[in-house]
Amino acid sequence: PPILYPPTHQAREDIDHFLKHGTFIHGEWFHRGQRMPGGDRRLPLPGGLTEKTEVDPPFPEMKGVLEVTDGAPTQFDNKDNLHQTAEWRAKSSYWPRPSVSEPWPRETRQRADSSSIIRRHIKTEPHHGKGSCDAATSVPTTCIRASVGSGVPLDPGARACVVYLAQQKQEPSLPKHLKAGWEAHDDYYWGFFNPDLFTQAAVPECKNPGWGSKSHQHFVGLSLDLDRAEQDGPLHVSKSPCNCNGCIVLKFEACEMKQVVGTVRRIAEAAPLARASSRPQIAPLLEFAQADLWCYPR
Repeated sequence: PPILYPPTHQAREDIDHFLKHGTFIHGEWFHRGQRMPGGDRRLPLPGGLTEKTEVDPPFPEMKGVLEVTDGAPTQFDNKDNLHQTAEWRAKSSYWPRPSVSEPWPRETRQRADSSSIIRRHIKTEPHHGKGSCDAATSVPTTCIRASVGSGVPLDPGARACVVYLAQQKQEPSLPKHLKAGWEAHDDYYWGFFNPDLFTQAAVPECKNPGWGSKSHQHFVGLSLDLDRAEQDGPLHVSKSPCNCNGCIVLKFEACEMKQVVGTVRRIAEAAPLARASSRPQIAPLLEFAQADLWCYPR
């Protein structure tokens, strides 16, 4: 399986969905001068770019994703990311799904176990510090800085920057095969996500795990029950990961290294959703904005 660092779950859904099914769900994506199939295509096509109507899935046989990350709680090792690991297999079993601009009523969804993707998350101390993903962030920064330095006008806003990169930085300046000895990218996909996707209402908020998640290094989501996965976030967890013949195919009961790495156990409510408040947190702010208030100078 590919090794990916987890961005927001909407971006992860787009990445996995594209690899397996050849279309995106949430974002507006560009690749080599073309806007890619699916995703959010409600805004006009920018000048100098064309529409791509169909793509062969890059990885149609994809069955699982392995995340190897550090344990930073603000990035990877937190309740909300654990919840996504828990529900990923069940959620992806209802793919392929239409883009965000098309309706997808729950009652019309059809499950196919062959579509499901099992998400496996491993925390490891050596991943503290810098990695190839850190270096990747310099690509858009360098490109935009060059635009400013050369006097090329660049409209403000996230989408304008993405469009500029899609037009001006369609592929690496130096092919990957000429970069032997260090990690490098061989292609660029530029994506824009509507900010509405990242509001508190759009991102599931979960309870803090009470079973010692910080002392565990290995998390796997195996549930195929979408309702249960979305609500309770069940996980298989262990103190340490294992890659023996049994564990590598997720048959944890056949682990050959139990005396060394410990036993994998299932936690039914590993990352449950937080109880929804009857009064949204933003309500007082909206009321304040609508209030007829007057301020008088002293």
